[in-house]
Amino acid sequence: MYFFTEPDLLNNQTSDEFGPTSQYTDPLTSIVYDQFRTTSVHSSSGSPNAYAILRGLVVVQENYDDSSLVNLILKPFESGSLRVAEIKYVIYRGILKSSLIVGNNIANAGNNDITSKLWDSQNKLDELYDESMGNPPGTTNSTPSIESIGFHLQHSGSGGSAVLDTDSIDKLFNKNSSYQLPVANEGDNLGSLNSSSFGLDIILKEKTTENISCKTVRESLNLIRVQEYITGGTFEKFEHWFDKQICRRFLDPSCLFGSYFFEGFFTIDSSNSIDFIKQEEIYTNVVSKFLNSDRIYLDISTEFGWSLNQMENYDDEIRIRLSDSSSYLNHDYYLHGWPCFHFNNSIFSNQNSSSAQYLDIQLPNGSSTENPEPIVYVKSGFLRNNNSTAKIDRLLRKGVSAGYIAAIELIIPNSGTNNTIISSFISINYFKSLAPSINKQSSTTTIRFNFLLSNGLMIPPSTWTKPVSGCRHYVSDRMFFSEDSFGVTPYSGVMNTIIAMDENDSVTYCLPTIIYEGDPSKALKSIDVANGTTKFTNSLYSITNSVLKYPSKELIISSSTSYEVDRTIDYYSDIDDPIDYFFLTLTSADIQTINSLISSNLVESKFGVFINFINSTIKIEDFGLRRFLIVELEIIGYKNNAGAIETVNAPTSISKYFLLKNQ
Repeated sequence: MYFFTEPDLLNNQTSDEFGPTSQYTDPLTSIVYDQFRTTSVHSSSGSPNAYAILRGLVVVQENYDDSSLVNLILKPFESGSLRVAEIKYVIYRGILKSSLIVGNNIANAGNNDITSKLWDSQNKLDELYDESMGNPPGTTNSTPSIESIGFHLQHSGSGGSAVLDTDSIDKLFNKNSSYQLPVANEGDNLGSLNSSSFGLDIILKEKTTENISCKTVRESLNLIRVQEYITGGTFEKFEHWFDKQICRRFLDPSCLFGSYFFEGFFTIDSSNSIDFIKQEEIYTNVVSKFLNSDRIYLDISTEFGWSLNQMENYDDEIRIRLSDSSSYLNHDYYLHGWPCFHFNNSIFSNQNSSSAQYLDIQLPNGSSTENPEPIVYVKSGFLRNNNSTAKIDRLLRKGVSAGYIAAIELIIPNSGTNNTIISSFISINYFKSLAPSINKQSSTTTIRFNFLLSNGLMIPPSTWTKPVSGCRHYVSDRMFFSEDSFGVTPYSGVMNTIIAMDENDSVTYCLPTIIYEGDPSKALKSIDVANGTTKFTNSLYSITNSVLKYPSKELIISSSTSYEVDRTIDYYSDIDDPIDYFFLTLTSADIQTINSLISSNLVESKFGVFINFINSTIKIEDFGLRRFLIVELEIIGYKNNAGAIETVNAPTSISKYFLLKNQ
């Protein structure tokens, strides 16, 4: 990884840092809004360059606040260190337009690596054209178009150039075009920054259901605004905190770079000198220049991917301590008015002079029956006793005592020289490892599943768009899976979910398991799709003559349709592994039935509508050679009942079959 600009020119940040900021009052309506700044705004003493922190695709968009500037979006191919954060987009705000664009064309090749690559590409195309037409070499000398960096994709664009402010950022990268977007390598010069003010946003891979809109990347900075909540019914309160969940999609840049304290990264200074720095150098040369240089962000997700107590089934208070402190400190997780917690050096009285500081975290357990056997997955952060990146080492069962789970033992970066902890990011998934049927419902806002799956299997929202002709895609956050209630030997796992929608609006959910515990030999198994059959047309896999391939970038579901997905799966192995893949297909007729139920039950789709499995039975066929699990689908969601939040459970009468591995 590379730092995003030249650190020797970067001024110390004195304001406009990432995080909660002062409220905003609308001058027309007098409505008061809570605000969260996702852009870390900086200035420089010279004329700094912007550098690609990771390798990825590049799109350039107009800056609504200053026509002499543009914003650049980097979509990394690899999401960064698994112990730090999984990055989906990096937004560079305030790049001088003249360093990339002149009129309707690309600026001079010598300006930076992006313009150089675009001119090289155009020259090669011209050479091929002349060769094919029999022209003398050098006959054609075209200028690369702004379409090659997606600058023509605007809210006011016409036809294929129209990408509305309300559209998802994804659409900028998935539009059909005759041009291939440029690829920036790590450390590539992306253009010149406006020295008086420029900003950086880090967007993480999906944690919540909200899309990040194109308007977000077309302004000088991004502020999330949610109307303040004072009093009201349970529905209004639930909606208020739900709307604030989107802040968890963003990461404080100081936390990103501080979290690389142990691993290190590269910097390029104003003399073009490349240095690899780590530990104390990272704090001194880079992180100390951020106002949040000692801020630790802690993000706790429940089995739905929502913040710790969104459903009010736990408690707002968490406990933290540096392990050389005498006792835990109790803190309101929602202290700062947003569904993520942060703290800094000032809350601790004891420090050490080493490069690592011990940190213990205890999470509330709610009532004694709410979560009797908690399991946590340390998605981002550094484990104290085993800092392996192996997923099995980061899935931890925890005991419970006096209303809190046993300590999650971590280490955080620490500057012994400066006697301060260093900005970093900790993300923890907080799950239940028992079937929900065992748990009592302690809150009217708590959804319970027979099939326990983080985020559930969400029904595709109507806002999905087709990135290329004939397909759609969506990759969810990492999930926890437990199949205790299926009547087969239970196991647990953590996985990424891929949801693909074809041209007929049929949806296939693919859940590749990353890690597991328990006995996997009796786990769910996918049908042998390489030998597709019509025997199971109303089952798990309903496409005939199906072929499954899973290289790093494609999921091919039929011989004619390719579903392109993000590369988020961390573990690949043979298809014959019984727990590698789990599929569920919903046909367009299934979706129509579900949507009718959503409408008739007045379910608020903005909160997500989830699929649950009920009435499971096991069927044996072919003289005991095949065992099938048969389940009925149920939808679960929320509705507004006279100002009160209310859960809705609606059976669909849709049955699905899953092949079980023989005992």
